[in-house]
Amino acid sequence: MGPGTYTAQLRAHGGETEVTAELVDGTLEVSFTEPVRGVAPGQAIVLYDGTRVVGSATIATTSRAAKTHSAV
Repeated sequence: MGPGTYTAQLRAHGGETEVTAELVDGTLEVSFTEPVRGVAPGQAIVLYDGTRVVGSATIATTSRAAKTHSAV
């Protein structure tokens, strides 16, 4: 998975949202294009390119101001 724009799903029955994602020093950094409420460490995130799953991770940290979330 290279850096780019993807669709993300945070909750099993949650809606999809557009994100940008890239690997930085072994950490997946995800930034939401629109604000998302209720994102917390320990949650799972799944990234899609169309209907294809291209990655999944557990959220390790969040940052409200930058809209960036790191996952391992």
